[in-house]
Amino acid sequence: MLAKLTEDQKEQLRLAALDLAVGESTRKISCPVCKITGDFSLNRIPAGLWYKCWRAKCGVSGLVGSTYDASLKNKKKEPKYFKEETIKLNKFQRQFFKDTYEISAEQLQLNHVKWCPEKGRIVFPCMTMNGMIWGYNTRYYKELDIEGVGEEKPKSVLYQENTNAVKVSWPTVDFGVVPQRYVVLVEDQVSAIALSSRVQTCCLLGHQIPDNLWPLIHLFTVVLALDADVTNKVIKYLDDYKLRCRQLVAVQLIKDPKDILGKDREELFNRLLAMNGV
Repeated sequence: MLAKLTEDQKEQLRLAALDLAVGESTRKISCPVCKITGDFSLNRIPAGLWYKCWRAKCGVSGLVGSTYDASLKNKKKEPKYFKEETIKLNKFQRQFFKDTYEISAEQLQLNHVKWCPEKGRIVFPCMTMNGMIWGYNTRYYKELDIEGVGEEKPKSVLYQENTNAVKVSWPTVDFGVVPQRYVVLVEDQVSAIALSSRVQTCCLLGHQIPDNLWPLIHLFTVVLALDADVTNKVIKYLDDYKLRCRQLVAVQLIKDPKDILGKDREELFNRLLAMNGV
């Protein structure tokens, strides 16, 4: 039976986490049970403090309710709102995604991908695990900016309207098709949507894995399918995070997932599905 924290130990965690804003975490605190530092993570979520010791011999975990508002220390980020008008993708834009990334018009519609005429950018909603929109990511494609109104740099601009949300995006999937408690982590939303017809994907919006994502997927088999240029980081993740979920594995890629097309994508799907429950 796993140990339970005493009220004194819970209060120690509350005090130790005073500087943590919602969405932030630390592993610099010693586990209150086994007293080991480095394998104990403390994450501030809207409901309080989620804690877990990743040592197999300890494994204590749980939630400590906390009313402390970290914004009092001005650490909480201000929301950034996307206010421009968006419209449905036209036939040319839908065909671009089909020809370039083998993404169907149905997938684009399911994920509410739209066009912003004012900025000359594609607009990808950023969604929580249960399908709520917490922000928007706009991306510039020179091929689609026919009128030349957009700015090429920065390539992507993120609008985080809900600063309490875990900073990842979950594409819409058919849960009658994809394996359960199995998720493939990718870097960008186009890759996430491209693979979401067959597997549950989660877009990291980069190559960092937020600490506050692990409580959502700790019972999952997690597959790292990150871009080919971050191989060293994937190796480090496999070592650092191997105890944070049911199973952590990686698939070796020579291209970004969105750029793997035709028979190669079908082969990738077979490799990914074979990793379920390994």
